[in-house]
Formats: sequence, C-alpha cells, structure tokens
Amino acid sequence: MSKNKNSNSTFKAFSTLADKSDNTYPNEVYVEVEHGNNSIYISPVGYGDASSVNGEGCPVMLEVWEGQLRVVIWADINQEDPTHIISLEGARENLRDIGEKAETAETAETAVMSNNELDKIRRDKIDEIWEDYDLGLPEDYEFADSDGWETIQPGNDYWRTFYYYPNPEGDGPSAKAVFSIQFKTGSVTEYSVDVSYY
Repeated sequence: MSKNKNSNSTFKAFSTLADKSDNTYPNEVYVEVEHGNNSIYISPVGYGDASSVNGEGCPVMLEVWEGQLRVVIWADINQEDPTHIISLEGARENLRDIGEKAETAETAETAVMSNNELDKIRRDKIDEIWEDYDLGLPEDYEFADSDGWETIQPGNDYWRTFYYYPNPEGDGPSAKAVFSIQFKTGSVTEYSVDVSYY
C-alpha cells in the first residue's frame, strides 16, 4: 500500500462538490482524482494525510489488495496509519439478491435476464457434475435411468430423480433416489452435492 500518487500518473480529473444539504451551507470543495502507482487517489483541496505536506496529501485511495478491491481512508490528519480500510467485495454485482432487489419493472426485467444467463451457465455445469459424480451405488445395484433436471428460478438448487435396480440382474421393480446440487448465490464454481435414496 502506497500513497505516492505522483508515481507513474496516467490521468488526472478535477471537479467541484457543492454542499447538498441546504442553502445555508454555501461551501464548495475542489477535488482532484488521479491515477498513479496502480491506485486511484481522491484528494479534496484543503484535506490531507499525516505523512504528506499541505497541498500534496491524499485522504482517500482506491486499490486492489490481495485480490480484493478496497477503499483506504485517512480520516485523521494526525494519524499516520489509515483510520478505515473498507473492502468492496460485498458490493460485487454477482452477489445481488435478484429476487428481492427488483423493485421496479425495469430492474425486474434486468434481474430476470441476469438470472436466466446464470441459469444457462449452471445448466452446463450440472451436466458436467452429474457425469463425473460417483453415485456410490453398491456393486450389486444397477443404474437404470434418470429424469431431467428440475429447478425453481430464481434460485440456487437443481435436482433430478434417478432410478436403479437393487439387484445385479437389473430386473424387478426399480428404486429411486434424488441427486441435488446447491450453488452458492451468484456462483457457478461453488456448490454442494447431495444424494438421497428412498
């Protein structure tokens, strides 16, 4: 983590922030945003940090650290270490609770599209999991057949019923079991598998 914002600077942007509360506070703050040293620095004029001279400080920095996007804040100019380090990983769009966050028709339509796209990708994954999974049937049991996949969308659960003969000859009445996969919300690679025999 470094605040050397002048190193390898690739762009600068400037803006003025007006007080949004009401007209009794006419203050404006001039803000410089700069990229350098593989970080983005937000430097309001008149605000700084303990280790920089006046006019060169940066109290807010955006960076990627150990694979996580985070905001580093120096909210106390007399304290050299950051006062706040906030991970933004919980704000990833793929973590959105699609079913509960679609509050308008427009966002609902977008949410359904996003969920359909995720479901399509998961459909390929569950076929792969099914093909590679060892059902653990005893040696004297014989696999018979299976139904198609079932799911309730939006959701994270997929399941299918399969049938087997509890004898090596593969005749007589078949028994059934359910093969289910539960994905972590928003994920395709994180999941658990369960097989329930009846």
